[in-house]
Amino acid sequence: MPDGEEPSHHAVEGPEEGLESVRGQSHEEPGLQARVETAERGRDAAEGRVAVLESREKELLDRLARLQADFDNFRRRTREEAAAATARGKEQAVRALLPALDSLELALEHAPDEGVRLVARQLEDALRSIGVVAIAPAIGEPFDAKSHEAIAKEAVEGVEAGAVARALARGYALDGRVLRPARVVVAE
Repeated sequence: MPDGEEPSHHAVEGPEEGLESVRGQSHEEPGLQARVETAERGRDAAEGRVAVLESREKELLDRLARLQADFDNFRRRTREEAAAATARGKEQAVRALLPALDSLELALEHAPDEGVRLVARQLEDALRSIGVVAIAPAIGEPFDAKSHEAIAKEAVEGVEAGAVARALARGYALDGRVLRPARVVVAE
């Protein structure tokens, strides 16, 4: 403002100070009160719009958080389902190969051929590499219904009743789960 001039009533420092300084001056300046009222209505409308926008922002943030949680759950379920499908596929493949291994073992018992022995060993090594473990019970070992299947009972001297008298076929477990129990004869 140039030197020597007095400040006019229209000079306002800030929005609130300006409104306070011009309130009650409606008699001095005819349109001033209308402008003050218009400014107050504009301020109230702006505050209303801000409140609506803040409410909408909160609603959108809540929705985003729910969507993020849903997506995280979807990813977790997808990983679990993929792992379960892989395990089922692995189990089916192993179950399909076990009869071939049994046949190779029978062939070795009746005609020990070095080629057959090599094939049987390779198949056993391949199965072991994917987590297959043979269940081969020892004579005299207590019968365990979780890993043994009793095919018959017979009296065997020197073997306690309820123990394995003979092993007929090895059982197999995959990743800690019994795929096929060992087939045994139990002493009575």
